[in-house]
Amino acid sequence: MYSSSSSTSSSSSSSSSSKVKKVKKVAAPKKKKAKAPEIDAQWSWRTDSGAWEPYDEKVNAKIEALHNKKPPKSGIKTAKIDAERGVDLSRMVQYRLDDPSRIRQLKREENEESSDDSDDDSEPDEKAMLAKLRSGLPKKYMRMAAVPILGATLGARARMTRDQYVGSRYGGAPYLLPGEKWPKCGVCTEGGPKYLRLMCQFDLAHVPATFRRLYGNEGLLQYMMCDDECDGWWDSFTGGHIQRVVRVAEGPADQTKVPAKCELFPIRMINGWEEKPDYPHYEDYDDKLTDWFGDDDDLQDFYQDNDDFHVRGDKLGGWPDWTQSAEYPACSKCGTAMNYVFNCSGDHVDFMYGDCGTAQIMQCPKHKDIFTAVAACC
Repeated sequence: MYSSSSSTSSSSSSSSSSKVKKVKKVAAPKKKKAKAPEIDAQWSWRTDSGAWEPYDEKVNAKIEALHNKKPPKSGIKTAKIDAERGVDLSRMVQYRLDDPSRIRQLKREENEESSDDSDDDSEPDEKAMLAKLRSGLPKKYMRMAAVPILGATLGARARMTRDQYVGSRYGGAPYLLPGEKWPKCGVCTEGGPKYLRLMCQFDLAHVPATFRRLYGNEGLLQYMMCDDECDGWWDSFTGGHIQRVVRVAEGPADQTKVPAKCELFPIRMINGWEEKPDYPHYEDYDDKLTDWFGDDDDLQDFYQDNDDFHVRGDKLGGWPDWTQSAEYPACSKCGTAMNYVFNCSGDHVDFMYGDCGTAQIMQCPKHKDIFTAVAACC
């Protein structure tokens, strides 16, 4: 079975990038008069509901032929499906032909391939590009990001002090309210729902003031997820993950008893936060920033790869470090596009989102108690 690395799951009329997969199927008995070769695979794409919708016979044959074709030097294998959609088998995704990020990507790939075939060995002037970015990149696109300063490492089931239990950290047992049951996955079916694992929790009273104003002045921002094969943590509002702000109850906070079958990430304490300037990933360009770069692909690539302008990995605020296309889900209550809160790589608990992916915690700007997360991989 093949499956896409994209986390977006959309219908053909609205998707910018949706999952594609291939499954084996039982070959029908051969007809004596049939001239077309038998296709022993069925290609499908993922709809908004999460169901896999098979392509029709003609498109299925086209994709199968592309899959079996020897890849070009670039390694990119793409095909147009219809007037609106295309498929990229190097990434196992279906995409919209009018998706701006996809158009930029294809243009860069064409330029790279043509430059490989040329005799011009000249390299872009990196010093000049760095100077242009530092002097001319519009400052309005700069946001501050807070990077966690890591502290002590403890075993996953280690007994914590009260301050550690209700403090900022990765892994271990989540803080739960008195009498609250340990959350379970709402997606797992085989063998019953699995217990969710705490990825991280942050004490909002001890994050930089900028972020307290954005996300709240008190409580623990928690991110719990199922890392079982149900893959319930890829998409928003699936039940395979929980993001919430929980207020710590008055009085003693006894560490939650860990269920016997519950797996935990190792504990990594957070001692503080370091603020750094951050600029947008190209998926978050608006028209003005796109116009500023113009057709200078070398400058855009240099900017995107330069750590002087991007905070990588785990960070509170700043800009999302997208692995695939930008994805701002709609609030489940009002439909408003949600705001990005936290970028999670999984590195601090030795967890990988697919193949070197990331997750982003989101919050509704109108309903501050509604959170979700999205994830994608390369």
